Amino acid sequence: MNTGPALGAIAAQAARRFAGRTCLSFAGRHWTFAQFDAQVAVLSSALASRLPAGARVGLFTSNCPEYLFLQFALERAGLVRVPLNAKFTTHDVSLVLEDCGADALFFDTVTADRAAEASLRIPGLWCCEVAGGGESNGATWSELTDPAGAGSAMRAVGPDDICSINYTSGTSGKPKGVVLTHRNWSAMYRNMLVDRDIRGDDVVAHIGPLTHSSGTYFMPWFLRGARNVLVEGGTVERLLETIPAERVTTFTCVPTVLTRIVNHPDIDRIDLSRLRAIGYGAEPSLSTRWKRRCTASDPS
Repeated sequence: MNTGPALGAIAAQAARRFAGRTCLSFAGRHWTFAQFDAQVAVLSSALASRLPAGARVGLFTSNCPEYLFLQFALERAGLVRVPLNAKFTTHDVSLVLEDCGADALFFDTVTADRAAEASLRIPGLWCCEVAGGGESNGATWSELTDPAGAGSAMRAVGPDDICSINYTSGTSGKPKGVVLTHRNWSAMYRNMLVDRDIRGDDVVAHIGPLTHSSGTYFMPWFLRGARNVLVEGGTVERLLETIPAERVTTFTCVPTVLTRIVNHPDIDRIDLSRLRAIGYGAEPSLSTRWKRRCTASDPS
């Protein structure tokens, strides 16, 4: 199997190095690096045998492990990921899928109604519901993830092959697809590993959508051998439950979410002793209340 000097090869190498460690946690389920990589290998082979190289594949799901399995599998199979925010309307989804010329769309129960409506506007689109034997007008998720049905189909993927098409918000017109290669993403992850304090013993909570910034943070910590935790439902309340339960050390969020966390009525009763860093942007400084709390909990 030859994946070339691209993201799939880099991820597979990390999975071999940290094989026995826990890689991903979600809703009480856990995957080691070896288990995660095995699932990706089966899925990437199944996709490569059904879709031509460079095919555009829409990912329209809430935050779930299947999104990450698909992201890594698409990279390994030489297919192009097109992230679709789970809050998109049917119009938004249709516009993006038509613009990129998508061949397939993966969705979950949260987005199923809009996915079904959008698919009617695009003849020949393969639509598949993840995580079970849900709706599909082609191979089902169960078939794609069945090790017994896995073949040997795989492609060489180069650093300048397209990895993803990420759409802009379209604030001044229709959303425009930003084309990113495997080289682009590799450079981004390398910069994050050099510039940020990313540790192998971290437990990283993801509250934001994987289709956006939160998904970008998964890979650097994966490459360090850390554990990533998806916060079910993506709510502040669930995050505050997850931090002590999973012994979270770091997470990233938008300023509005951080403000809600700081002002949450239960914040002073939450065990934050393992939390060492919070990433956020678009504001010059943290609130005074959070600064006081961070200072008080820092033994140095």
